[in-house]
Amino acid sequence: MLTLRSSATTIVRCALFAVALLMAVPVLHAQSESIPQTIESAYVMTKPTADLTGIVKPGDVLVLQKDNLFMCQISSAIPSYNKYKNGELKQSLLNGMKFFTASGNTPTVQTRTFVAGEKVFLIGVDMLDDGVRLSLLSDAYNGIHYKAFLVFPFPKNRPPSAAQVLQSVAQVLSIEDAPKEQPVATSSRTIAIGQSKVQVLAILGQPTTVVQLGAGREIDYFPAMKVTFVDNQVANVQ
Repeated sequence: MLTLRSSATTIVRCALFAVALLMAVPVLHAQSESIPQTIESAYVMTKPTADLTGIVKPGDVLVLQKDNLFMCQISSAIPSYNKYKNGELKQSLLNGMKFFTASGNTPTVQTRTFVAGEKVFLIGVDMLDDGVRLSLLSDAYNGIHYKAFLVFPFPKNRPPSAAQVLQSVAQVLSIEDAPKEQPVATSSRTIAIGQSKVQVLAILGQPTTVVQLGAGREIDYFPAMKVTFVDNQVANVQ
């Protein structure tokens, strides 16, 4: 009797575990889907031409906050991979070697290492099993455009929250401030670069969503626009 009861208990526990697992899969899928959407809502993507030599639709100009972003010439069929881990941009040794011939002396394509303060454009966001991957494009340097993948890794099939990923992205990429002479009009008053958050809330009311990016930076979403604050002052309006 005890054996039968134990077997029944085991079966019930297995069934409950299976149900919980089935319920968790859609939640995990929805969470992973929200990560690209959150990034694309915080950073306006640039749409390049098919050959990556021009811009069809301009997006945000992004300023690197970290050194050592390794990029390769856009003509390369081999992608350049970077990972952001422990506060640093890193690449494997193979990542650099693959752009040279077997002798290791002659480059097959031009490569360039970008440093903090230089600018890039976001042209794609993709979910991987073990991270989220950004596709980046540079302006022309000495007539050459560069491209690279930037991966923000996480444990396989265990994505963090979209807000956590966005905070990591913000440690590497910031949006170049819009010119201060370009206020954005509302129905009655204007939201201008340099205004305080108190002034903005007095004009627009409370935001529908607030995304904290760290380092005193946040994005407030209102029904008709989104406002980026740095140290509680307007830095960008869209």
